Amino acid sequence: MTHFSASLSAYPEALRREQLEQVVIDAPRLSGLPGLPDRFSPYALAGWAERHGLEVYYVDNCWVRVPVNADQLRTFANEMLDADGAAQVGKLISGSETYLLSAEEY
Repeated sequence: MTHFSASLSAYPEALRREQLEQVVIDAPRLSGLPGLPDRFSPYALAGWAERHGLEVYYVDNCWVRVPVNADQLRTFANEMLDADGAAQVGKLISGSETYLLSAEEY
């Protein structure tokens, strides 16, 4: 059976590609991503990021991370989450903070 997981983490300090592609990184998890489709895959996140010109980091072929700023996170929430999920994520966004979106299939 295939499972999917998506999350939002704090990303206070930029990490190099080699670090972002490691399994364990120092990025405190803030929340799951409520309001996503049941089968939101890493490929869906990568596709969204590429459409917005954002870098995608592959932990492996079924796990991606995408660094975003507050405005990009708002855009993601409005485009990809349902209204309730977007509102919940919106409460976590702080002005100039940066964040890390993550999606995994396992």
